[in-house]
Amino acid sequence: MSWPAGSACGEPDERVQALLKASGGLNLGMEFLSGALGFDPLAHRVDPAEAGRVVWFDALINNVDRSWRNPNLLVWHGDLWLIDHGASMIWHHNWRTAQTAAAKPYDASDHVLAPFGPDVTAAAAALAPLVTEELLTEVVAEVPAEWLADEPGFDGVADVRRAYVTALLPRAKTIHERITLRGTGAKGATK
Repeated sequence: MSWPAGSACGEPDERVQALLKASGGLNLGMEFLSGALGFDPLAHRVDPAEAGRVVWFDALINNVDRSWRNPNLLVWHGDLWLIDHGASMIWHHNWRTAQTAAAKPYDASDHVLAPFGPDVTAAAAALAPLVTEELLTEVVAEVPAEWLADEPGFDGVADVRRAYVTALLPRAKTIHERITLRGTGAKGATK
């Protein structure tokens, strides 16, 4: 979706206004959740199944930015919404090491949902089979070509799209075996 550059004028919060001003142009996955609240682990409960799905997803995309200091979660109409995935798939900043980086474990010991006993084994059983080559190919096909153009080390946009599939597909199958949730009682994680 294209976000109009002047959309920030009605926003009272200066920080949000600055973000909206800087986000003019083509954006992906944008939705305004009127009345949404920031997730507070002391005020909101998350069952182990949902916590496991979020931790598994964050491990898949290697989101290193969902700690108690910066949860990047909203609660809207009782549902948990994952926001701000800017610190994900950091291997795409150095494609030469992407396969090695994508094979690394995921340390979720500081994850905001770690105290809720995430059942990552059940999450992997439910979600990993859904992450197919066809699905990933379809998803990366939706990424605007101008966001992928001129990537160093690639002959074109199609090669960049394929690199994302190549990094994520094997990770989806086994990442649950390499999630660390120390001392949280998480199911299916290394302690």
